[in-house]
Amino acid sequence: MGDKETVIIGAGPAGLACAAALRARGRRSIILEATNRLGASWRRHYDRLHLHTDKSHSALPGRPMPARFPKYPSRLQVIEYLESYALENSLRILTDKTVACVAKETDWIVETTDGDVFQAGAVVIATGLSRIPVGPHWTGQDSFPGTIIHSSVYRNASALGAGRLLIVGFGNSAGEIALECAEAGLDVAMSVRGPVRRYLVCQARRSPSFNSDFLTE
Repeated sequence: MGDKETVIIGAGPAGLACAAALRARGRRSIILEATNRLGASWRRHYDRLHLHTDKSHSALPGRPMPARFPKYPSRLQVIEYLESYALENSLRILTDKTVACVAKETDWIVETTDGDVFQAGAVVIATGLSRIPVGPHWTGQDSFPGTIIHSSVYRNASALGAGRLLIVGFGNSAGEIALECAEAGLDVAMSVRGPVRRYLVCQARRSPSFNSDFLTE
């Protein structure tokens, strides 16, 4: 790769970590971020979200999470950490830069939708997995009189405006949302396709409002 610049697409944790690792080895890089701020996925998640792995295993290369953070940092604390990580590593980030084309000539050519062109010795794709929600469609869904939302647009229990709730799935987000809604007094049921992790069930059953009769596979 020589001394040629690396273009990194995406200013989430992976993109920031790649840029910092390159800088530690004397390599130049620039990060192109489609939104107006780094860590976009963490900014749009629901209010209650905390890391599901402890902070000692969640830090980026070269900088541990602050000692004042709890073992499982909150969404806002993760954002704070990412911002300080980028600042302390002097990372070059261009926001509002949506990549339209990546092509290989002698070097890599990266073009953005606003007409900017970047020449690079290497390109790193760090756009993540959670940017595009997966929303299944079920028979009869169109005639359902209630509200159907994806967890990606959920903010908090009070914003739902519902007294009874069915959550489909039991991953980390589903378990955390179910617990919050149960603690808020909603009648919560869950539909689960596969085996349920014991830890998540124990967490959900801590709330007296959680209806374990409707925890079905």
